[in-house]
Amino acid sequence: MHISSILTVLLLAASCAWGEIVLVEKGGQPCPIFTSASPNPHEKIAAKELAAYLEKMSGVPFSVQAAPNPLPERGIFIGPIDPAVAVGLGTDSYRILTDKQRLHIAGGGPQGTLYGVYDFLETALGCRWWSRNEEDVPTGQATLKVGDLNLTRIPPFSIHQVWNNEAGSRENHF
Repeated sequence: MHISSILTVLLLAASCAWGEIVLVEKGGQPCPIFTSASPNPHEKIAAKELAAYLEKMSGVPFSVQAAPNPLPERGIFIGPIDPAVAVGLGTDSYRILTDKQRLHIAGGGPQGTLYGVYDFLETALGCRWWSRNEEDVPTGQATLKVGDLNLTRIPPFSIHQVWNNEAGSRENHF
Protein backbone atom coordinates (compact mmCIF):
# COMPACT_ATOMS: atom_id res chain seq x y z
CA MET A 1 0.00 0.00 0.00
CA HIS A 2 2.82 2.41 0.83
CA ILE A 3 4.58 1.95 -2.54
CA SER A 4 1.37 2.56 -4.50
CA SER A 5 0.83 5.83 -2.60
CA ILE A 6 4.34 6.98 -3.48
CA LEU A 7 3.85 6.05 -7.13
CA THR A 8 0.55 7.95 -7.25
CA VAL A 9 2.19 11.08 -5.82
CA LEU A 10 5.07 10.80 -8.32
CA LEU A 11 2.68 10.38 -11.25
CA LEU A 12 0.63 13.40 -10.15
CA ALA A 13 3.76 15.51 -9.78
CA ALA A 14 4.97 14.48 -13.23
CA SER A 15 1.64 15.28 -14.85
CA CYS A 16 1.62 18.75 -13.25
CA ALA A 17 5.16 19.46 -14.48
CA TRP A 18 4.24 18.56 -18.05
CA GLY A 19 1.63 21.17 -18.71
CA GLU A 20 0.30 22.50 -21.94
CA ILE A 21 0.33 26.01 -23.26
CA VAL A 22 -2.99 26.92 -24.81
CA LEU A 23 -2.26 29.07 -27.86
CA VAL A 24 -5.97 29.44 -28.55
CA GLU A 25 -8.99 27.62 -27.23
CA LYS A 26 -12.34 27.45 -28.94
CA GLY A 27 -14.17 30.67 -28.08
CA GLY A 28 -11.24 32.05 -26.06
CA GLN A 29 -8.68 34.78 -26.51
CA PRO A 30 -5.59 33.78 -28.47
CA CYS A 31 -2.22 33.90 -26.75
CA PRO A 32 -0.56 37.23 -27.62
CA ILE A 33 2.70 37.26 -29.57
CA PHE A 34 5.37 39.59 -28.17
CA THR A 35 8.53 41.04 -29.67
CA SER A 36 11.08 43.37 -28.14
CA ALA A 37 10.29 47.09 -28.19
CA SER A 38 12.52 47.48 -31.26
CA PRO A 39 12.66 44.13 -33.07
CA ASN A 40 15.06 43.69 -35.97
CA PRO A 41 13.59 42.96 -39.43
CA HIS A 42 13.95 39.17 -39.10
CA GLU A 43 12.19 39.15 -35.72
CA LYS A 44 9.35 41.24 -37.18
CA ILE A 45 8.98 38.74 -40.03
CA ALA A 46 9.16 35.82 -37.57
CA ALA A 47 6.36 37.24 -35.39
CA LYS A 48 4.23 38.15 -38.41
CA GLU A 49 4.68 34.71 -40.00
CA LEU A 50 3.85 32.94 -36.72
CA ALA A 51 0.69 35.04 -36.31
CA ALA A 52 -0.36 34.36 -39.92
CA TYR A 53 0.11 30.58 -39.66
CA LEU A 54 -1.59 30.33 -36.27
CA GLU A 55 -4.54 32.21 -37.80
CA LYS A 56 -4.58 29.86 -40.83
CA MET A 57 -4.71 26.91 -38.46
CA SER A 58 -7.30 28.22 -36.00
CA GLY A 59 -9.25 30.84 -37.92
CA VAL A 60 -8.55 33.32 -35.09
CA PRO A 61 -6.33 36.40 -35.57
CA PHE A 62 -3.28 36.63 -33.28
CA SER A 63 -1.92 39.99 -32.21
CA VAL A 64 1.75 40.99 -32.35
CA GLN A 65 2.88 43.65 -29.92
CA ALA A 66 5.88 44.92 -27.98
CA ALA A 67 6.46 43.03 -24.74
CA PRO A 68 5.64 44.99 -21.60
CA ASN A 69 7.93 45.08 -18.59
CA PRO A 70 7.56 42.93 -16.55
CA LEU A 71 6.72 40.13 -18.95
CA PRO A 72 3.17 38.80 -18.69
CA GLU A 73 2.58 35.29 -17.36
CA ARG A 74 1.07 34.13 -20.68
CA GLY A 75 2.45 34.79 -24.14
CA ILE A 76 4.57 33.79 -27.09
CA PHE A 77 7.89 35.64 -26.96
CA ILE A 78 9.74 36.04 -30.27
CA GLY A 79 13.44 36.90 -30.12
CA PRO A 80 15.71 37.15 -27.09
CA ILE A 81 13.27 39.17 -24.98
CA ASP A 82 14.49 37.14 -22.00
CA PRO A 83 18.28 37.15 -22.65
CA ALA A 84 18.74 33.96 -20.62
CA VAL A 85 16.87 31.99 -23.32
CA ALA A 86 19.50 32.86 -25.98
CA VAL A 87 22.64 32.27 -23.89
CA GLY A 88 25.20 30.19 -25.77
CA LEU A 89 23.49 30.36 -29.15
CA GLY A 90 25.34 31.17 -32.37
CA THR A 91 24.02 33.32 -35.21
CA ASP A 92 21.85 30.66 -36.87
CA SER A 93 21.09 28.71 -33.69
CA TYR A 94 17.83 28.95 -31.80
CA ARG A 95 15.97 27.70 -28.77
CA ILE A 96 12.29 26.84 -28.41
CA LEU A 97 11.37 26.73 -24.75
CA THR A 98 8.18 26.58 -22.73
CA ASP A 99 7.99 27.90 -19.19
CA LYS A 100 4.57 27.53 -17.58
CA GLN A 101 2.27 29.57 -19.90
CA ARG A 102 5.13 31.19 -21.81
CA LEU A 103 6.56 30.04 -25.11
CA HIS A 104 9.95 31.46 -26.05
CA ILE A 105 11.41 31.22 -29.57
CA ALA A 106 14.77 32.96 -29.62
CA GLY A 107 17.79 32.86 -31.88
CA GLY A 108 21.41 33.66 -31.20
CA GLY A 109 21.05 36.05 -34.11
CA PRO A 110 18.10 37.55 -35.98
CA GLN A 111 17.96 34.81 -38.60
CA GLY A 112 18.10 32.11 -35.89
CA THR A 113 14.82 33.42 -34.46
CA LEU A 114 13.14 33.13 -37.86
CA TYR A 115 14.46 29.57 -38.25
CA GLY A 116 13.09 28.80 -34.79
CA VAL A 117 9.58 29.96 -35.71
CA TYR A 118 9.51 27.73 -38.80
CA ASP A 119 10.86 24.77 -36.80
CA PHE A 120 8.16 25.33 -34.15
CA LEU A 121 5.42 25.45 -36.78
CA GLU A 122 6.75 22.28 -38.36
CA THR A 123 7.77 20.24 -35.30
CA ALA A 124 5.07 21.21 -32.81
CA LEU A 125 2.12 22.05 -35.08
CA GLY A 126 2.55 19.94 -38.22
CA CYS A 127 3.03 22.58 -40.93
CA ARG A 128 5.02 21.54 -44.02
CA TRP A 129 6.50 23.59 -46.84
CA TRP A 130 7.27 21.86 -50.12
CA SER A 131 8.06 24.84 -52.34
CA ARG A 132 7.43 28.58 -52.48
CA ASN A 133 3.80 27.94 -53.46
CA GLU A 134 3.07 24.51 -51.93
CA GLU A 135 2.43 23.97 -48.25
CA ASP A 136 0.39 21.80 -45.95
CA VAL A 137 -1.08 23.68 -43.00
CA PRO A 138 -3.46 21.86 -40.64
CA THR A 139 -6.61 24.00 -40.61
CA GLY A 140 -9.93 23.96 -38.76
CA GLN A 141 -8.31 23.65 -35.33
CA ALA A 142 -10.38 25.72 -32.92
CA THR A 143 -7.98 24.76 -30.13
CA LEU A 144 -4.19 24.83 -30.44
CA LYS A 145 -2.03 23.57 -27.57
CA VAL A 146 1.61 22.63 -27.20
CA GLY A 147 3.23 20.57 -24.48
CA ASP A 148 6.55 21.12 -22.78
CA LEU A 149 9.30 22.05 -25.22
CA ASN A 150 12.99 22.53 -24.67
CA LEU A 151 14.66 22.36 -28.08
CA THR A 152 18.03 23.83 -28.94
CA ARG A 153 19.18 23.64 -32.54
CA ILE A 154 22.79 24.44 -33.35
CA PRO A 155 23.67 23.92 -37.02
CA PRO A 156 27.02 22.20 -37.65
CA PHE A 157 27.98 24.96 -40.09
CA SER A 158 26.72 28.42 -40.95
CA ILE A 159 26.00 28.92 -44.61
CA HIS A 160 22.60 29.67 -46.02
CA GLN A 161 23.45 30.99 -49.44
CA VAL A 162 21.35 28.70 -51.62
CA TRP A 163 20.98 29.74 -55.22
CA ASN A 164 17.91 28.29 -56.88
CA ASN A 165 14.50 29.53 -57.95
CA GLU A 166 12.77 28.46 -54.73
CA ALA A 167 15.32 30.02 -52.37
CA GLY A 168 15.59 33.14 -54.49
CA SER A 169 11.86 33.79 -54.54
CA ARG A 170 10.58 36.80 -52.62
CA GLU A 171 7.20 35.05 -52.21
CA ASN A 172 8.19 33.39 -48.96
CA HIS A 173 10.62 33.64 -46.04
CA PHE A 174 11.41 30.03 -45.36
